[in-house]
Amino acid sequence: MTRRKFQIAFALVLATALLVAWQMAPAEERAVKPSKLPKAVRDTVKKAFPKAQVAKAGIEEESVIVYEVSFTENGQRREIAVTGGGVILEVETVVGEKDLPKAVASALAKAAEGGKVWKVEKIEYLADIKIVKREKPEIAYEVKFRKDGKTMEMKWDAKGNLLKGDEDDEAEEEEGEEEEQEEKLTINQVPAAVKATILKEAGKNELMEIEKETKAGETIYEAEWMEGDKKIEIKVAPDGKVLEREVE
Repeated sequence: MTRRKFQIAFALVLATALLVAWQMAPAEERAVKPSKLPKAVRDTVKKAFPKAQVAKAGIEEESVIVYEVSFTENGQRREIAVTGGGVILEVETVVGEKDLPKAVASALAKAAEGGKVWKVEKIEYLADIKIVKREKPEIAYEVKFRKDGKTMEMKWDAKGNLLKGDEDDEAEEEEGEEEEQEEKLTINQVPAAVKATILKEAGKNELMEIEKETKAGETIYEAEWMEGDKKIEIKVAPDGKVLEREVE
């Protein structure tokens, strides 16, 4: 299997400071406006990621209330889980193929041979309800891929030892959503009419992300930016007409 068969996305699990050790009830998540996050959560995000541009947030209720905050920092998409008291439980970051260790790459090549790896994230597990400080990080790698018509999720340690391997129903749903073609662009890569509209709408606000989406032969452009503590997202037609505007 060649690497070209992969659209690689792996999850590097780096438990840097604190270990989680609880038995969780099934999680239930609901959206919350970033401006409504507890001050401790907002302060924690700002301290840990000073340049973060928060895109969305949610409450994940397990044995405690956990807030999930999605944002872009220095061009990277991230999502963190924070307790109401301001403790970061985990950080998820989209990463590249070049960061995959040889042992894991080899294990992945065998496991996903003939399949299609389509999503990769770096996950840093930092803490849980029962906090036990680690002397050093524990590293693992998690990969989602398609094989024989099924979406699989597997996890290896840094030496290539399999830690987990099963079908991923949630990934099936995520992959279905990603079937439409998406391409990240810079402001100078979009058509002139689209560029003019985006710059007019965004004003002096810094653009977080621009995407070109093509589905069923129809193309639209999406742009996101922050205005104060609100995330603005617009969808623009190729002729520059604003099709939709969302405020979160």
